[in-house]
Amino acid sequence: MLIDVLAPYVKGGVTAGRTSNASMSDATNRVVHALEAFEGPDRPDAFMYNEASVAEVVHAVICGKPTLPDRSVPSVYAEMRVLAGVRGLPERVLSDAHKHVQEALVVAIDPLHAEAQDPGEWLCRMVKLWNELMQRLCMVQDMLRPVVVCADETDFDAACMNMLTRTCRATQSITVWEQGLYQVAEAARLGVSASQVDLRSLSAPKYLERALEIVRRVGTKVEPVVDEAHSFYRSYALQLYSGRANPPEIAHSMPVIHNWIMREQAWASWLGPDASVVDVVQDVIVRPHQDILSSAWPYLMETSEGTVGHAGPIPNSDSASAAAELRACYAVFDAACILPRLYEAMREYIQARVCALLQKTSDDVLIEHLITSQRTWHRLWWSCLQANTSMRHAIQDGFEAGLRGQSAHIAELLANYIDAELQKGRGLVDSSMPEACMDDVLFLFRCLHHKDLFEEYYQRAFARRLLLRCSASDDAERAVILRLKHECGPDYTRKLETMLKDMHLSDNLRSAFAEAGGASTPFEFEVDVLTQAHWPPFHDAPLILSSSMQSALLRYETFYHTCHSGRSLHWCHALGSLLVRADLGEAGVKDLVVSTLQAAVLLVFNARDVQTFSELEQATHMPLHELQRTLQSLACGPARTRILRKIPPGGEVRESDSFMVNEQLSNARRRIKLNQLQQRDSPEERRTSTEHVLMDRDVLLQASAMRVLKAHKLISHADLTTAVIEQVKSRFPVETAELKRAFERLIEKDCMERVDGDRQVYRYVA
Repeated sequence: MLIDVLAPYVKGGVTAGRTSNASMSDATNRVVHALEAFEGPDRPDAFMYNEASVAEVVHAVICGKPTLPDRSVPSVYAEMRVLAGVRGLPERVLSDAHKHVQEALVVAIDPLHAEAQDPGEWLCRMVKLWNELMQRLCMVQDMLRPVVVCADETDFDAACMNMLTRTCRATQSITVWEQGLYQVAEAARLGVSASQVDLRSLSAPKYLERALEIVRRVGTKVEPVVDEAHSFYRSYALQLYSGRANPPEIAHSMPVIHNWIMREQAWASWLGPDASVVDVVQDVIVRPHQDILSSAWPYLMETSEGTVGHAGPIPNSDSASAAAELRACYAVFDAACILPRLYEAMREYIQARVCALLQKTSDDVLIEHLITSQRTWHRLWWSCLQANTSMRHAIQDGFEAGLRGQSAHIAELLANYIDAELQKGRGLVDSSMPEACMDDVLFLFRCLHHKDLFEEYYQRAFARRLLLRCSASDDAERAVILRLKHECGPDYTRKLETMLKDMHLSDNLRSAFAEAGGASTPFEFEVDVLTQAHWPPFHDAPLILSSSMQSALLRYETFYHTCHSGRSLHWCHALGSLLVRADLGEAGVKDLVVSTLQAAVLLVFNARDVQTFSELEQATHMPLHELQRTLQSLACGPARTRILRKIPPGGEVRESDSFMVNEQLSNARRRIKLNQLQQRDSPEERRTSTEHVLMDRDVLLQASAMRVLKAHKLISHADLTTAVIEQVKSRFPVETAELKRAFERLIEKDCMERVDGDRQVYRYVA
C-alpha cells in the first residue's frame, strides 16, 4: 500500500486503514511534504504508485462489489490526495483510470448481451442498470477528484458518460434498441406491460427520462418511433370512430386521450422536437373528429352537475369520474387549440337547458331554478374548465339565447324575485352572503334583452316597498341600486335614487308637521310626498273618504303650502294603507291592515250590517272595476281573511250581490293583513307599464338618432341604423319597424331630412 511504503518518511508510522479521518488527513499532508523534500534520482516515485490498486478500486465500485479491496473509502481518498501532490503522477493516474473505467463498464454490462431476452424486457433492465452505473460512476469520480483537479481535467464527468454510452451502444444492435423502444412506448400508451417485465415503473418521469436519454445517446433513430405512433393512433381512431361511438363512449375515452397527449409531450421534451408525437395524436384523433368529440359535451356536463349541484361530498364515484372526464375533454381541446368548437358546444348546451327550464318550470320558482342552474354551471366552470374567460362568456351567451324568446316575461319575474328578497325578514338581508346572491341575480340581469322593461317593473315594485314600509332596509335597497348603477350607468338608476331621496324628505316633513300641531288629529297620520316625474304612474281611483280622514288631508295641505308655496298636492288613495280596528261580533275584535280603498268599503258597514253592491258604489264613488276588485279581496279570498260574506256565495263579484260582515270568521290571529292586493300589478297596470316603456323607447331612439346626426351632419340610412342600435342595445333590442317610425317622426319634426336624389341619406337640420 502507498501509505505503508512511505511509512519511513512519516513520523509515527501511520498505516492506512487503521487511522481516523483526522489522523489520515494529517498523515497524507506529511507524506506530501516528505515527497517534496526529495530531489534527484533518489526520489521514490517508483514506490509511490501501484496501478493494480487503482484497477481494483474502479472494478469493485463499478461492478457493485459490497466492499473495496482491503481498504475503506477514506483511505482511498487519502491515497488520491497523496498522488495528486506528486508532479507528473495525476495525469498518469487519470489515464489509467479511464482505461479501467471502460473495462469495468464492459464487465458490468456484458451479462445483458449474453442473455436472450425480449427487446422490451432488455431495455427495462438496461434502464435499471444505467441508473445503478450512474450512481457508481459518481462514486468513482468523487474518489478520483483530487487527481482530476490536479491534472486540470475538466471533462472527466463527460468522459465517463461517453464511455457508458459507447459501452451501451456496443451491447446490442440499433435494431434491438428500436424494438425495445417500440415495446416500451406501446406499453406506456396502453397502460399495460408489453412483455413479462413490469413496465409500469417507466411511467415515472425519472425512469422514462433515463430510458429516452439512453435511446438518444446510443443513436437510435426516432423516425420509426413516430411512424409507429401513427399506426397506433390510427388504429385507435378507427376503432373509436367506427360508427359505434356514442356520447358515453366518447366521454370515457377523454381521459385516455388526454393521458396520451401529456405522455407524448413528456417524451418530446426528452427525445427532441423531431420525435414529437403530440401532433400525431391531435392530427389523427382530435382535430379531424372535433365534431364527434364535442357531441359528448352535453353528456359530460349533465353527468358532472351532480358533483357540484349540492353541498357536501361527491354523491358517487360515477359523478367523480364524470368530472374527471369533463376536465380531460377541456384539456384535450385546449391542447389541440380548438377551444372555439367547445365554446359553441357549451353555448348550445346552456341554451337547450335554459329553454327546457322555461317550458317545464312554473313562474313561481323559475328564477330560483335558473339561479340554481347558473350556480352549478359556474362551479363546473371554476373546477373543471380552468376558469376560462371564453367559456364563461359561452355560459352567458347560452343564457341570453335561451331567454331571448321570453326576455320580457323574465324581466318581470326577475323584478318580482328581487322584490320578494328585499322585503322584511327575507332574502338578501338575512343571507350570510348577500354579495354572492346579488351576483347570481345580476348574472341573469345581464342576460336580459329588455332591460328597460326590468327597469319599469323594478321601479314599480321598489315604489310599493317604500310606500308600504315593507322594505328590509334602506342599506339593502341602496346596495342593489349601486350594483345596477355599476352595470348600466347613472341614467338607469337616477329615478330610483330620487325616490329614496323623496322618502327621506318626507320623513323631514312628517317631523315638521308633528311639531306644527299635526299630532292633534284623532288618529296617527303619515304622508309621503313624491316627485311625480320620478315615480311610476300608479293607477288611482276617485274615492269618498270619511269626514275625519278628509279633515286630516286638508290640515296637511295647509301645512305643506306654508312650506312650499306654489306647489300642488295630488292625493293617490290607491297607494295608502290603514290599520283599522273592527268588531266582528262572534269573531271578536280584529286589527285589520287594509288599503285605503278597502277601508272606505269597510267603513260603510258602520251604518248597516248588510250592503248591496250598488249601495257600496254610491257610498264610495269608486269605479265599477275597482269596487269589484276591492270586494273580491274582502269577500272571496282565503277563508281566514274573508272579512265580508257575499250573498250568494261564489268566487266572482257581480252587481246583483249583497255583502255583510262575516261574524263567523275563523282566524285566531288578532292582526290580519289584507292589503296584499296593493303588492301585485293588475292587468291594467301591466298594460300601462308596457305602453310607457314603448313610449320611452321611441323617445330614446329619436334622441340617439339626433346625437349621431349632430356629429355627422350627413349620414346614410345604414350607418345611422347601425350607430343607433349600438347606443341602445344595452337597454333593449331594436326592431326595424321601431327605427323606421323614429326616423319618420324626426323628419316630421323637421329635425332631419332626406337628401334630394338619394332617399337613403339623411341630413341634419339645425
